[in-house]
Amino acid sequence: MKTVATIEARMTSTRLPGKVLLPLAGQPMIAQLTKRLSRSQRIDQIVIAVPYGEEKIALMSPVGNVYAGPRGYADDCLGRTLEAALRFDADLIVRVPGDNPLVHPDAVDLAVDRWSEGAVVNNIQGHGWPDGIGAWVFSLKFLQWADRMLIGQAEREHLRFHVPEDSPPCPPAYAYPDLRLDVNTKEDYEYVARIYDRLGPDCTVADIVKAGLDQR
Repeated sequence: MKTVATIEARMTSTRLPGKVLLPLAGQPMIAQLTKRLSRSQRIDQIVIAVPYGEEKIALMSPVGNVYAGPRGYADDCLGRTLEAALRFDADLIVRVPGDNPLVHPDAVDLAVDRWSEGAVVNNIQGHGWPDGIGAWVFSLKFLQWADRMLIGQAEREHLRFHVPEDSPPCPPAYAYPDLRLDVNTKEDYEYVARIYDRLGPDCTVADIVKAGLDQR
């Protein structure tokens, strides 16, 4: 079984345009994200899935292949993820948003292991987990089903599956549910940039909490 991580990235974010190329510790956000994700023990290949014409995003990262979706896929993350999975012969997809520069590879591995125990869609969200360190995990077969069933723009842009989502138990080291580490706004970016500047690109949730940077 081939496990492919897909990172959906684009320049046209409404709240913070171009955020995936903003600098963190001297490198673009997308580069820091892919380097962290590359330490996963369960992922065979990383693919940066970008809209048509935005291949420059992937060129800013030293890690990962690139897939440029057809025109009109900028707001269709589901379609772009499926096309990338098919292009790179994925059996299992690990979907990581491009605005999660503090993704934790070991948390991702826990999600993959949980999926192998029988979950249809595994999502590290809630259940005590911080926001922005994990991933969605689902099979190619499920993603093809979702592509047929989900027709609303919001559903396809945000991958809102109408099925129960499983989550692995949250280990104590990560149990900070109020900690939000994704980047949606300028304030989010400035907060994450402070973490990178102070703790470096390999920091963990435990490092953030110990340094007192879990409080904005």
